[in-house]
Amino acid sequence: MGSSSRSAPGANQKSMRYRLTSRRALLRRIPMLIATGGLLQVSGCSPISFQPSTPPPEVEPVATPASIPDQPEPTPIPTPDEPVEPTPTPTAAAPPEPVQQVLRLAGTFLDPDFVEASELPECLSNAMTHAGLVRLSDTLEIEPDWAISWEPLTDREGWRFRIRVNETGSGSDYPLTANDFAAAWLELLESAADDPARSLLMDIENAAEFVRGEVPASDVGIVAIDDWTLDVALTHQRETFPAVASSPRLGVFRPKSVEETDGCYWNGRFRVSIFDDTLATLIPNEAYWETDAPRLDRIEFSAYSPGLALTEFGHGELEMVRLSGSDGTRLREDASQEPFVTMTMPQRVIGLVPDPDVPPFDDPAVRRIVSQVIDRRRLELIVEGRVLPAARMFPAGMFPLLDDAAAGIVARFNVDDAYEELAESLYPDPAEWPAFGLDIPAVEGYLDRIARDVAIQLRENLGVQVPIRVHDPEEFREQFAQREYPFAWLDWTYPYADPASVYAELIPAWRTEGFRVPWGHAEYDELLLAADAMDSPESRANAWAGCEGLLQEHGAVIPLVHPVDFYMVQPWVEGLPLDGRDRLITGESIGLNLGRGVTIAERPD
Repeated sequence: MGSSSRSAPGANQKSMRYRLTSRRALLRRIPMLIATGGLLQVSGCSPISFQPSTPPPEVEPVATPASIPDQPEPTPIPTPDEPVEPTPTPTAAAPPEPVQQVLRLAGTFLDPDFVEASELPECLSNAMTHAGLVRLSDTLEIEPDWAISWEPLTDREGWRFRIRVNETGSGSDYPLTANDFAAAWLELLESAADDPARSLLMDIENAAEFVRGEVPASDVGIVAIDDWTLDVALTHQRETFPAVASSPRLGVFRPKSVEETDGCYWNGRFRVSIFDDTLATLIPNEAYWETDAPRLDRIEFSAYSPGLALTEFGHGELEMVRLSGSDGTRLREDASQEPFVTMTMPQRVIGLVPDPDVPPFDDPAVRRIVSQVIDRRRLELIVEGRVLPAARMFPAGMFPLLDDAAAGIVARFNVDDAYEELAESLYPDPAEWPAFGLDIPAVEGYLDRIARDVAIQLRENLGVQVPIRVHDPEEFREQFAQREYPFAWLDWTYPYADPASVYAELIPAWRTEGFRVPWGHAEYDELLLAADAMDSPESRANAWAGCEGLLQEHGAVIPLVHPVDFYMVQPWVEGLPLDGRDRLITGESIGLNLGRGVTIAERPD
């Protein structure tokens, strides 16, 4: 992807990989050329004649007939009392009415917990209503947003972002400045909750020390040089840091210049127009810096029960419907409905984290064995297809250069091979393993079923009793960061669409703060640093493949599944953002791109 670019790509840069669904030319008008012609005769005028220099020859006179035939009566000249009706002039056909650009969805993509920007419920936020320094295109390439360019610092490791001059966003007459971004990032670092998003900033100079209270905010490597220049100093140079900055969680949700106002603030493509218990409506944000307005006039999120939503979709009253697990399975198997069903691109990985310093997980063989005795296809079946089996930490298709490498060896279900390796391990008899449980945060629905089936499979295939211990989510994050759990649940949402969002954000050995896997390896760290310094996507893909290979060899993390969703989409919705495998790109972490190039074509009668 373009995350390694040292300057902002052009606004019209074409994708290197593929072109998304072509957009039908709406409001086509056929020009009609009406040609009129004929002889124009003007009464009382005669053509100009040229007299020759010699007289014409004499000619015989023509005899006058003795009588003149009767002539038709002349057309009477109308008097003022007899008005003449004008001859009607043919008119061209009226142009067709424009197709209403309204995208109607069942449910909501708006997440009130995305950011606590305000106590007002209508100040909901997501990647369409709020924006950061850079953003991802429909092809997951980095492109400018509030930063018009980015380049490495010349005097030290880090990046310099140039902010748009005198652009306001919305909700204020004050422009959005580099100071607002610096304040937003520092506020995230000092937030009480150990949010995984905070770990995105841990490679910034003195960020970890600031979190621990060892240095003041002025020592953190986030500096607004002036209103339009933001410098970010890093502990080591990262070519992928602009990709980090594309995370919607690193946007500005309440600039310091407008924090005393009572209204909402949006600096993205859309803003909230209507919000109540049954309807949320987004309309284009006229204060957004982009001069070209979105093609959609409105995005409506309506509250429907699943059954009613499908009924309304069948009547053509909704453009998109998110499917439940059972509905997704049923409709994908229905030949008449399957063409309307679209899978979303994976945005998360669900897995298990064994502590490598606690028996029996201090033996890498045991960690690999636990992975091999879990049937991931069975997990997919028990949750009715709401997940894809995970062969590795980063899903195929999001970074195509990685697809042919880093095959998931230890994720292959094979109990016989597991027992052969078990016999050679430090703990050959599972009955004698030290007792351990599976610590998980409070989860609902299908994720809870996955956790419980993992415990059942470990009992069936290894004879190990693994009780499940459920914790408050905030408490779980704190205890996980402090390595209080020998065997823990992992639910990691990719903060941006690059393999670094897993390999460099979740498993960096040099980090001492934030949400991270408790495992380290010198060779892994070398590959990680090498990948971060490479500006070639192909070279970085090879380095990431090496990182994945080490994770599997050592069983550092046990990937289980990638959650996905399914949607019913009407055929008149065009230009949806799709990944390299024609899966819908959506979700808070990657960026909701529904308002970018989506158009509504003419609906059938």
